[in-house]
Amino acid sequence: MNKFLTLIKRDLSDYKGALIITPLVISAVILLLVISSVFMGSLRVDDNNFSLFSDSSADINIEDNNGNNLHLQKDPNGHLVYTDENGNTKPVMGDLTHDKIKKISSVIALGNFIGALLPLFIAGIVVLFVLAGSLYEERKDKSIMFWKSLPISDIETVGAKTVSVVGIGLGFALLVTFVLHLALIVITTLASNQFGLNMISIPDVLAMVFKLWVFAAMLLVAYILWAFPVYSWILASSSYAPKAPFLLAFVPIVLLPLLAKIFLKNSNDIFFAPLQHITGYPIWKALDEGKEAFQDGVKNGSDLTPALEPIMKTFSEPSLWIGLAIGVGLLYAASEIRRRRSF
Repeated sequence: MNKFLTLIKRDLSDYKGALIITPLVISAVILLLVISSVFMGSLRVDDNNFSLFSDSSADINIEDNNGNNLHLQKDPNGHLVYTDENGNTKPVMGDLTHDKIKKISSVIALGNFIGALLPLFIAGIVVLFVLAGSLYEERKDKSIMFWKSLPISDIETVGAKTVSVVGIGLGFALLVTFVLHLALIVITTLASNQFGLNMISIPDVLAMVFKLWVFAAMLLVAYILWAFPVYSWILASSSYAPKAPFLLAFVPIVLLPLLAKIFLKNSNDIFFAPLQHITGYPIWKALDEGKEAFQDGVKNGSDLTPALEPIMKTFSEPSLWIGLAIGVGLLYAASEIRRRRSF
């Protein structure tokens, strides 16, 4: 176990820039853009003077679609209201009941979560490049000779790279996504209150945030299981490729269904299996089946478990278990190729 942990630490150190720094930088850029947009929206310029986050930032005049002049301002309670030409005052957000606030809070939680998913999507692409170069690079820089001199088996090395790159790499990106999601929720809440749009219920937002996190975690686990045979194939290609391991790994995956379509009129789905596994096609199909349940859960602020049922059903599909068995075989093949091919 200590040897395996040492290998994982080595891999995380080697791929720190790709697996750790990249999600953090992407999250920082997103936060910077969001905060900048809030600052720009809060900036008020009047008679060569400017103020930021002032109470008068919402005190403006507008014209509605019917040509009536409306005066927007905050009332004593900090809510944004408009006053028409007759002196009638109404809240901009209308009469917000608890049910409406709950729905708005859930939708806001979902909207911010979609924006926070970018680091995870980028990490999913980065992982493919890291895997493709992992076993190739140690042959290229001759570091493989040092590691072979240690009492560490090839299967341990291959297994550690799978766990560190795929498991920890995507897991860390998911954690960054969660933190970014919370940060965006805080910024959205503060900004809406500053502008007088008091439409967010913190308890309802946090309740939906937790449900979305559980949903995303289950989704990621399902995707990793479906993509596992392709991850293993990439490692096997990396252990063998004399050069350009990424091309060796992915050209067959793309060409196989293309050639099947051209030369085989009644092509079997087996030729599309690798591409379907790496793109997570069964997961997207399951998501589409549970779309209505997911939408209802978000709108009503209720449980998202019904939307997970189609995803859980994919665990019983034979193609998943066949793929997992093939993936284990490819990992063993990668270790054997590494054992026999040091240069």
